[in-house]
Amino acid sequence: MRKGTENSGIVMRFYRAERYFYTHHMKLVAQIIFRSIYLLFNCYIPPTCVLGDNVKIAHGIGIVIHQNATIGAGTIIYQNATIGGANGIVIGEDCLIGAGSAIIGKIHIGNRCRIGANAFVNFDVPDDSTVVGYKAKLLTEQTAGCHDTICCFDYIPFVYKPLQGEGRKGHGFVKNLHYPVLLFGYGTIRERRHRYR
Repeated sequence: MRKGTENSGIVMRFYRAERYFYTHHMKLVAQIIFRSIYLLFNCYIPPTCVLGDNVKIAHGIGIVIHQNATIGAGTIIYQNATIGGANGIVIGEDCLIGAGSAIIGKIHIGNRCRIGANAFVNFDVPDDSTVVGYKAKLLTEQTAGCHDTICCFDYIPFVYKPLQGEGRKGHGFVKNLHYPVLLFGYGTIRERRHRYR
């Protein structure tokens, strides 16, 4: 998708405007737009942060981005995400930042990474990785091949599917199976079994 053709949401349009005025030395106008974003959408996106082409804010509410953060092209950010906490945080291209997640510290998130909902990430994440959980866990290829874990994702948000093999036992899935879900969080079937009764 070429620059300027993205359907990035109303918040990103405000950001592009404030960034334009900031880089053209009209900082007062940029600050007015920045405050407008805060008042209208409850988002803190300063003009000094760098958001690449085709970055999309899917639901523009409650998003906080550090003033020195850099976010690569094609990344999708869902509501209530926090990106910052230290200078120099870098997020690669074509990433997905789940709802309510927090990426804190001077860290680097690689390209094509997926950060699960409500995940707390304070460590570097390599390319093509998935991170889930309040105490963030990096899902490796070895983990993804384990039949005790449901961790096979579709790239489409809101969709997940279990691995082939062991399925149901009793009145739900097998006890203690973990199900990381990009947009709805992370937990165990025991903790949320009532959803499947």
